[in-house]
Amino acid sequence: MKLSRRTLLVGAVAAAIVVGVALLLAATRGCREREGFRPKPVAWWQWQRCTLSSYNVLTDDNTRSGDVAEFTGVGRSMVNVVNMAAVHSGDWPSWKYKWVEVKYKSYPVVRFQIWDLCADRDCESDDRNCCTNNREMNGNGFLLDLEANAVRRVWGIRNSEDNLLDSAMFRLVGSGSEYKATAKRFGLRG
Repeated sequence: MKLSRRTLLVGAVAAAIVVGVALLLAATRGCREREGFRPKPVAWWQWQRCTLSSYNVLTDDNTRSGDVAEFTGVGRSMVNVVNMAAVHSGDWPSWKYKWVEVKYKSYPVVRFQIWDLCADRDCESDDRNCCTNNREMNGNGFLLDLEANAVRRVWGIRNSEDNLLDSAMFRLVGSGSEYKATAKRFGLRG
């Protein structure tokens, strides 16, 4: 039995939709249990609002300088080429290593991979709940904390760790299953 091109195309589109729904469900698993967070019922490819902030994984301001959630040894060679981001620690289990596209003001849309988490225990003494406060800032319940070296490289914004706290749009675009190969390439320990 030979299948027509149209039948094959319809099958491929249906498979892509099933994969997309599965990615969305995996990305939001665990979020619904967190009190107060009610993700909008949108398709995985649709844009959603988030709070955008920034941090520098290499500086002394970071209490775990050179470390991300599950790895140590992040160096300049990695931050010069990998667009890294963090999410609130409560969202980490569902979002770790996923790829998201970020739309901010009139800057180009850029892909970031979630490598880290923002935990209130890492906040400076003047704002002990910075991650939670930032997550709730725009009333949307989702935080994307972009690595400052990537923000400077892709959008030209300097000192973003000191002055970027705004609303932006994001969407899920990939599972991030290749993260172990990336960690190995840059000699991360974990």
